[in-house]
Amino acid sequence: MDNKNSYRLRVHNLSKHFVLHQRGGKRIQGFTDVSFSVRRGELLALTGVSGSGKSSALKTIYRTYIPSRGRIILESDDDSAVDLACCSESEILSYRRHAMGFVTQFLKILPRISALDAVAAPLLENGVDREEARQRAADLLDALNIRRELFNVSPLTFSGGEQQRINIARGVIAPRKLLLLDEPTASLDEDSAGRVLKLLHRLKKQSISMIGIFHDRERMEQVADSEYQMQLERL
Repeated sequence: MDNKNSYRLRVHNLSKHFVLHQRGGKRIQGFTDVSFSVRRGELLALTGVSGSGKSSALKTIYRTYIPSRGRIILESDDDSAVDLACCSESEILSYRRHAMGFVTQFLKILPRISALDAVAAPLLENGVDREEARQRAADLLDALNIRRELFNVSPLTFSGGEQQRINIARGVIAPRKLLLLDEPTASLDEDSAGRVLKLLHRLKKQSISMIGIFHDRERMEQVADSEYQMQLERL
């Protein structure tokens, strides 16, 4: 029998609809009655056709979107649990700082910040010494095959694939216990994607749980432990 204490996240009957106020309050259903569990140290892949609500589900778990219905139970290492669906905004901000992270395809940083400092920033926020933070950032950038001559250049000037690797590095250098990954390998060549998948395997060994959306099913199958298929809502 499964021990509930081995779970990191349990989602029950989660639903989200959107109201288009500029179109007379028309209601659009994003997804309905999504239920799954993610164990500690496992990666669950969200699959489904375009428009089935995969990204919306990730954003609802992260509470970028407020759920319309359902529960999002996040468990800590001491086996205490909280329902993210009904937390206040201040509580959600605290959980984002300490318990869960979101890695998207798109890099959002201030101009003129170097790639090295952009990646080191999460460690500095956690109180890590600047020299150590920069060294750990350099090691991670090496692992993701970012050329050293780019370390002191703004990543906003990089190619799309390089920016994506910078964003992944920022998201995992000080990893939360739950990571939400929206297409982490979508813009990457085979070598870069392989490096990212190797990194995700390393995170799993650290008991970090992940929920990911993958464009490439072959890449997904290399790292995912389980799969949840989202259903396209019918009007």
